[in-house]
Amino acid sequence: MTEAQAQQREKFRQAILYAKCAQATPEYKDAAKVRGQSAFNVPVADFLHPPEIQHIDLNEPTTITAVDDVTI
Repeated sequence: MTEAQAQQREKFRQAILYAKCAQATPEYKDAAKVRGQSAFNVPVADFLHPPEIQHIDLNEPTTITAVDDVTI
């Protein structure tokens, strides 16, 4: 197994652990119903695709604009 494969396997292992805890939350249950997926698969996918930061404004107050699959 290459180093890249080992890193990907570890990332997926972490996603599975996250999903086991997160699948019971209302956000993931609702998203699963809308998408026609299991409440387990939605947090796995969400973990593997982190939020995308679109803009950071460092003025007071600091604001960050980001998008994510489910919630930030």
